[in-house]
Amino acid sequence: MNLKQSLLVEKRVIVASSLGNLLEMYSFSLFAMLLPTLTPLFFPLSDPLAALFLAYSVFSVGFLAYPLGALLFGYMGDRYGRRFALSLSLLGMALSTFCIGLLPSYATLGIISPLLLACFRLIQGICAGGECMGSGIFLIESTSAKNSGFFGSLVAASGTFGALYASIVSVIFVSSIMPSWAWRIPFIVSIFIGGVGLYLRSTLEESSSFKNSFSKTNYSPIKEVFRHHFIPLLCAVGIGALGTVPFYLTIGFLNSYLVFLNIITIQHSESLNFILLLFCVLTMPFVGYLADKVGHVKIMVLSALLSLMYAYPFFCIVYTDSFFTIVFAELLFLALSQLFVAPLNAFMSQLFPVRARYTGAAFGYCMGMALFGGTAPYISLSLINWLGTTRAPFLYVMFICLIGLISVRMGKGYLPSEQKEYKLIESEI
Repeated sequence: MNLKQSLLVEKRVIVASSLGNLLEMYSFSLFAMLLPTLTPLFFPLSDPLAALFLAYSVFSVGFLAYPLGALLFGYMGDRYGRRFALSLSLLGMALSTFCIGLLPSYATLGIISPLLLACFRLIQGICAGGECMGSGIFLIESTSAKNSGFFGSLVAASGTFGALYASIVSVIFVSSIMPSWAWRIPFIVSIFIGGVGLYLRSTLEESSSFKNSFSKTNYSPIKEVFRHHFIPLLCAVGIGALGTVPFYLTIGFLNSYLVFLNIITIQHSESLNFILLLFCVLTMPFVGYLADKVGHVKIMVLSALLSLMYAYPFFCIVYTDSFFTIVFAELLFLALSQLFVAPLNAFMSQLFPVRARYTGAAFGYCMGMALFGGTAPYISLSLINWLGTTRAPFLYVMFICLIGLISVRMGKGYLPSEQKEYKLIESEI
């Protein structure tokens, strides 16, 4: 294969991997942003609060299914190939999101309607768990190793772009000029995103790393991870925690809480989320490129330390009445987080051997996200109520930063480059 053909294949791998991650975040973000529209259609209870609680419960079903999907598709990816697992996960995400767009409301199907909604959310979550980390692993294994931080950051940026895209279309299709059924269109178009991604993935070859390590012997990647790579798995959980908490805390909780406190308006909150998401999309590749030059571990350690030091000042500044001050405070908070997230895919891809990489990285990251990232809004609000101060979530942020810092430092010893250096020193002694 000549240089021109190699670059063409590399571009197709990037697009195919990124489309899956984009669809993952698009489908999840879209459901969350359209909850106010979906709640009365599928949960028409006399008590609006009870209806909203049921709607959030259905949303959580998909979120909690991430680790299950990571195990299922991680097993398939490590046993039968990354391309096979990722094609199946993309197909499942596209079809389940498409079906939500076609699902009749409670008025038509009765109790069957919300039950089907919960089933589609469950499928969404399982398939998204397979896409999470898997697309990054496939891209990094299929491209130049010296640029792994940059290529891994492109996949992360595509996921953030999916959330940004969801925020834009949700505002457009629920506006007053649109018909009442227009909310279905953003869900239905997901089938076209999935179709393009599925076609591109079907034309790609399996990653060279997997082909070189493929074994016909019957083995279980899940057993291998838990028996022989349990410490790296714990490190992956901690890395997944710090990789997701700042994002979910800021966009999933803080901006809504500022509206609740009457510090900003709903329109300000929507504008703020748009600014933050756009900032992450534009800066992520640059940070990934920088991490390749400076070192993935150094950048991630620096991020954890700076975030740890900024946690308390951040929650002192962010409650100001100045919108521009809030924007600056949150941009700085997420900028520090970007230093951790951008090289995350590259770091996690080295944490496990090839034959257990998909399973270990995906399950560890998804567990960290589900246990710590997904619960960040609830824990933050509980701390505020318990301690009686709006600054209280800084304790949770500091705790997560310590977990992330320890996980990176411990995980560093399991990277192939570190093990080679250790063996070299040991032989000299």
